[in-house]
Formats: sequence, structure tokens, C-alpha cells
Amino acid sequence: SWVGTEIDSAGRTDTGRLFFAPVETITGRGLRLSPFELHERSAGLDMPLTGECLTCHTLDRPAGARTRFPAHLHGADAFDTLRPLGCSACHGEVARHAQVMSGRSGSKPRGLAVTRLWRLSAGAQRDICARCHLQGDARIDLVNGTVDRTRPIAGQIPVLVPSRTIVDFRFVGQIERLALSTCFKSSPAMTCTTCHDPHTGVRAQGVQSFDRACVACHEKLGAHTSVSVAQVTGEPARSARGCVDCHVRRSQPFDLPHVRTADHFIRRRIERPQHDIPHRQFAVREAELTIFDDGRLRPTLESAAGRRWASGVMAMGLLTMGRFAEAARHFEAFPPPGSAAARVASAPPGLTPLETSAAFHTVRGLVLLGTGKIAEATRALSDAITIDPGAGDARMARARLSLDAGDLAGAGLDTEAVIRMYLQTEQPWDLRIEIARRTGRVDLALSHQASTGLSRRRIRMGG
Repeated sequence: SWVGTEIDSAGRTDTGRLFFAPVETITGRGLRLSPFELHERSAGLDMPLTGECLTCHTLDRPAGARTRFPAHLHGADAFDTLRPLGCSACHGEVARHAQVMSGRSGSKPRGLAVTRLWRLSAGAQRDICARCHLQGDARIDLVNGTVDRTRPIAGQIPVLVPSRTIVDFRFVGQIERLALSTCFKSSPAMTCTTCHDPHTGVRAQGVQSFDRACVACHEKLGAHTSVSVAQVTGEPARSARGCVDCHVRRSQPFDLPHVRTADHFIRRRIERPQHDIPHRQFAVREAELTIFDDGRLRPTLESAAGRRWASGVMAMGLLTMGRFAEAARHFEAFPPPGSAAARVASAPPGLTPLETSAAFHTVRGLVLLGTGKIAEATRALSDAITIDPGAGDARMARARLSLDAGDLAGAGLDTEAVIRMYLQTEQPWDLRIEIARRTGRVDLALSHQASTGLSRRRIRMGG
């Protein structure tokens, strides 16, 4: 995928905002439209590269990500400063390990001074992989990418998946699909490294290696002779045993055209591979959803507090799918917005609290706005700002509601706060220009024009 930075047409300067190009390079196929270009409402040149994207593609989020607004304001030098994926992605901090192995530690080494995955529990190992290999129809980051490895990741970055099994699969859904397999359900110790060598690429590891992993667990089953790989898949076998060919479907993901990859739902009998699946964003847009869990959170989620937490997570995820009415019903499990109780954490141990998160209340405000409950929406957005005064999305949404209600003072205060905290953002200036147009008060648009050159240009362009 190609990423570029926006250039301000007035001053020919870099705005610091990063966007995806509408085309990408597919190995062996050249340039093709990016998947988001195939959506009903294409973003075109305005598909932002946010911190959510970088969670999987860089070692960590850039410094200051907690206070960035807009979310794709990373700076043109982002890829010079972001750390690429390396050992730390799986092994944690490795600086001490490097000192020990190089002899620079100044003390006699005791072990390798690095997290060794085989010493972790099976669940903890899967959590490391789930950071990038579990996507679902909605992914809600409650910890801003800073995961506590002592707790299940599903309670920190919950993922919503269809509650019923579907035939097709998504490109980044390996753990989601693996959890459907009888192999996984029958083997609590099964992890990604049961089959994969994390230090070797899949192609280099070879199909025979995966067949050996199958035989290691199924050695008593013997060889199949009643059916050939070609009969099952329509393609020639890639190995003598054919375990993976027959039981791990290689087909096109529904969310990424022009590629083939492995469906990690291991089955006794698979459907024929497909290569022309129509592109879609969600597995089933209106399907009943559930929070992905490999079993470790089940007792907690079955408690009263756990069920309410799950309702809040479900509401946040449903908004991203445009399912406002359902999201609103889930939010009803929480105290009314604007009340003190609405901001009191209620999550049981092991689950990241929702009520103390500004994002939770911002989403609640947007859902209420989408269902026509303006006063309640304003109170929910105010809850978000009370928790985090730097919640830019909440402040801008509340400012727009204030403007629509004729409260110019309220709109002015929120836009001023955003301008002071985020000097390079354009949204508050756009709203101030609108206020000036409605009231003839040009001074409202010009009062902080010295804050940033970008803003001055926007004001001149806006008249």
C-alpha cells in the first residue's frame, strides 16, 4: 500500500497529514484499486492513515498519539521516526537482551534476559499474535495500543465477530477462524506456533512442515486413500501427504481482492476455493455479533457486570457499522449521560473500564445524535470532555451542536480549546468561519489567526 502526505495548495507546504493512495501494488498483478475504493462510499484521496493502522504495521504508536487530533496527523517524517516491526513486537523490551548477548551488561548473564514465548501460557502466546492477526467486523481499542500482557487482550482490545460461522473469511482473521476449528477446541494448549515458526516466512517454512504439524497430533489417523487432493480442491497436491491442501482452504478473502491466503478454520472437509468473491467490508453487515473470546473471559462475561461491559463494547462496535438503533439499545444498560454515575467504572477485574474512557462517551454521544436525542448527545459529549479535556472529536461535535442551537458562546469556547491544544487542526477554524458567516462576526474567525499559518490561509480562502 502506498501512503502520501497532503500538500497545502496555497502555500505548497506539508500539512503533516498522511493518507492512503487509492491504488496499491499486488505482487504479480501490478497496480490495483485499494480495497477501500471498492466500498459504496469511497474515500478516494481522503482515506487517512491513523494510529489504528500503525498498531500492526509499526512497533509502537508514535509519541504523543494520545493527544493527536486529527488522528492522521503524524507528520511527513512519520516513517523516519516510527520503529519498524522487530524483535520487541513479540518479545517485549530487548535492550537488556542485546546487552547480555554482546557482553556489555557488566554482569554475568543469567538467562537471555528476554521473554521466550514457549514459557508463556498458550493464551498469552495467542494474545501476542492477536495484536495483528485478529480483526473481526469491529475492533475497539480501549487501551490506545498499550496492552498489558498479564491480562487477556480480548478485555483490552475487544473484537466483534459474527456469532454464526460463515464460509468466507477475511484477510486478517487467522485467530478468529482458528478458534472455530475442532483442533483448537479440543487442544487448549494449541497456539499459532503449534504450526508456525515465527522466525521463518510461510513460503520458506514449506507445506511439508505444516503437514508434519498435523501428523504430530493426528498420527493415529493414518493416511487417507479414498479421496485425492485434486478431488477436494480442484488443484494438484503440494505435498505427499496433502494434509494442508485438503483441510486448510486456500481461497480469496472477502475483504482483499486479487490475493489468495489460508483460511485458518481447519475442517474435515472444506469448500472448493474461490477466486472471484465480490468484495465486501463486513462478514455479514446485519449479522448478530459476539465478542471474540478464546474461553478465558467466559466466566467474567457471564457475570452481570461482564454483560453490561459487553453491551458497551457492542454499542461502540455497532456504530462503526452504521447500526445506530442497535447501538442505542446497548447503551441503555448504562446510567444516563450527564449523571455522575455515567462516569463511574463498573467493569469487573480483567476488563478495561468503559465509563472512564472519553472514547466511550464520544461514541455514545454520536449514537444519541444519530438517533435524534440532541440533549442527551450533548450531555454524553460533555462526559467525554470531563474525562479528557483534550478529546478533540467530542469538543468539535459539541461545538457543532451548540452552533445549531444558537449557542455561539459555547461553540466559541470549544473551538478555542481545540485550537489551543492542536495548533495544526483545521476543523475548529472551519466552524469559526461558519459562525462568522451566520452572524457577521468576522472577529470570531480571526481572533486566533496567529496560532498557525495553515489556519491563516484557511481564513483568507474562506473570505
